[in-house]
Amino acid sequence: MTELTPYRAGHGPVSGMQDGPAWARPAQGGLGAAIGRRKGLLIGVSLVVFAVGAGLILAQPPRYRAEAVLVLEPREGNQFAAGTVDRTALLTEAGLLRSRDLASQAVQELGLAGNPDTLAADGNPLLYWTGLTMDAARRALADLMSEPMLASPTADPLERAIDAYLDRLSVTPADGARLLTVGFTAADPALAARAANLTAQLYLEGRTTRRDSAAERAGRWLSQKLDSLRADVLESARRLEEYRRRSGVVEVGGNSLQRDQLSQVSTQLVAAVAQRTEAEARAQQVRRLLDRPGAIDSASIVLNTELVRELRLQEAAIQRRMAELRTQYREEHPRLIEAQAELEELRGTIAQEVRKLVASLENEAEVARVRERALQLEVERLTALVEGQNEAEAAIRALEEELRTRTQLYEAVLTRANESELAQRAQQGFDARLVSAAAVPRQAAQTAGWGSWLLAAAVALLSGLLAAGLAGRRRTRFADAADLEAETGLPVLAALPALRKGQMSGRAPHELALEQADSPYAESLRRLRTTLALAGEARNITTGRSVLVTSSLPGEGRSTIALGLAVLAAKGGARVLLIDADLRAPGLHEVLGVPNERGLSDYLAGAAELGKVTEFHLAHGLYVIPAGTRLEDPSALLARPVARDLMAAAASGFDLVVIDSSAVLPAPDALLLARHADQIVHVVASGQKRGPVLAALASLNGAGAVLSGMVLNRADPKRIGEAGSVPFASGHVRLDRAEPPRRLPAGAG
Repeated sequence: MTELTPYRAGHGPVSGMQDGPAWARPAQGGLGAAIGRRKGLLIGVSLVVFAVGAGLILAQPPRYRAEAVLVLEPREGNQFAAGTVDRTALLTEAGLLRSRDLASQAVQELGLAGNPDTLAADGNPLLYWTGLTMDAARRALADLMSEPMLASPTADPLERAIDAYLDRLSVTPADGARLLTVGFTAADPALAARAANLTAQLYLEGRTTRRDSAAERAGRWLSQKLDSLRADVLESARRLEEYRRRSGVVEVGGNSLQRDQLSQVSTQLVAAVAQRTEAEARAQQVRRLLDRPGAIDSASIVLNTELVRELRLQEAAIQRRMAELRTQYREEHPRLIEAQAELEELRGTIAQEVRKLVASLENEAEVARVRERALQLEVERLTALVEGQNEAEAAIRALEEELRTRTQLYEAVLTRANESELAQRAQQGFDARLVSAAAVPRQAAQTAGWGSWLLAAAVALLSGLLAAGLAGRRRTRFADAADLEAETGLPVLAALPALRKGQMSGRAPHELALEQADSPYAESLRRLRTTLALAGEARNITTGRSVLVTSSLPGEGRSTIALGLAVLAAKGGARVLLIDADLRAPGLHEVLGVPNERGLSDYLAGAAELGKVTEFHLAHGLYVIPAGTRLEDPSALLARPVARDLMAAAASGFDLVVIDSSAVLPAPDALLLARHADQIVHVVASGQKRGPVLAALASLNGAGAVLSGMVLNRADPKRIGEAGSVPFASGHVRLDRAEPPRRLPAGAG
């Protein structure tokens, strides 16, 4: 690895790098510039590819074309108008003939599915090899432009065979006739004829199958629908009769019996009220006349009584006789006294009869009242009964309507079922039949033309351009430590191998490093710890070192490496403090099992003391400051002077302070913390794109950070040894640095 001298932004390149580190160099052209520098390669590759294409064109075998003809005939009962053709129907059927489903059946029956190259290369080898070249070019272009892989053709042999089959199949509707010409082109004339005839045959079989299947489905659906509707009708009738029995509603001639009774009793009640009123009026009149002396004699009801009328006549006769006697005798005469006594007796009889009449009227009125009350009670009873039956009658009407609706629906579907066969015969459409089968062609139909030569020239030019572009551009992803060092100009302090799930056995990476001290992963972590220690000694930092661990993007293993570094240092007897400074997505507290109710954010915000937010992990023998409560603006907290003072105080109280920062690009938190750390380790995951890494290094450079070097994480174990040795003394690259952190006086913080 090239030995590096300190680098300051704007003060010249790093020694050993021709143009300085990639993140500190201006962009040097694009794909066009890279191609322009390699014109010779472009011309050479283009000539070679064109020569290959010319050979393929000249070696192209003759191709034969066979044709089968189908006719579309109107179905019975539906004739096309004279002199017209349904062009849309012809085009639709042509599309069905070229469908992938039908082509798949033909390919499998012809035995082409297991050998897709039979069709792919026999007709035009240039097109076949052009497809392969374009596929490779697509992958190369995606890698060159640092973009996701473009969609490539499917590698499924059946799909490739179907694509080749459809390329050689043509379906042409005739002008002015209901004819479809099915053509197939192949290097084998027998294959061309078999393919054309098989395509037409499969199409005709498919039409028959679809028509029969549709009729069967329609009949089955109608049968099931009829059964369901019949069951619904029977169920509705059963529910109606059951409800009628349960409700007790009796109907005569469509009317309710109780309603008719109520009407009759109401009529009787009206008559009874009139009778009672009349009887009470007569009785009241008689009572008034009784209170007036002599008035009762003139009452019409009394005068109209036959017995009273006879008694009155007798009274009048006695009075006439007494008048005659008075003309003859004195009042004391016995005959006159006898007549007077007879008159008094007769009047007593009249009075008694009048009283009987009055009592009769009173009784008549009372009887009328009793009858009225009885009828009123009957009306009330019948009214209550009818009102109680109104809901039942409404329910009955609803059930009757439901029964009527279901019956009508059943009858309609039954009629449709009876007419379905006739309707199918009368439906619009047409039938198809084969009128001319394809014969084996005897003469070739096509030879290579100018199109093939132009295509060969285009492919040759494109191949040359891609070759020149690929040669002029570096790889876009970091694959190993040597690649990372060469691109960034920074030393790779350690390369940690990728861990497989089988190695973990449910353990965390730092636990694996502790339990398997001789594993490559543990050795790489110890190498990182030793490298940082030696780099610190080169800067005269023997105690109280603070190491900031960051990365370009989240998910590169930054927190795992910070935890492993701290755990191994604590196991070696050092007094270690691990700070989770990723205030946006903290995770160390979950791995270590420490509480996170209070932590770094609470201390920086002044909500907790330093001793309250520091936890001691007994199992690993290290101190931990978790991230703490999530706040809205973590960057504002980390920019406070108390953050700088905390780092200085921590360095004075511990042998090693490991700071797990957030990634550089998503947020400025790492840039703020970088000014207070003695050493900075930048973690890069193997396979990471160069763009984010170089952008992160440029951001750290702009913040005046001091980088100790890079750590390649999840590296291929077979390529870890390619990193080479790390020059500890001169491998420490210094960027423009802010004011060195000042240590706090004893007791501060």
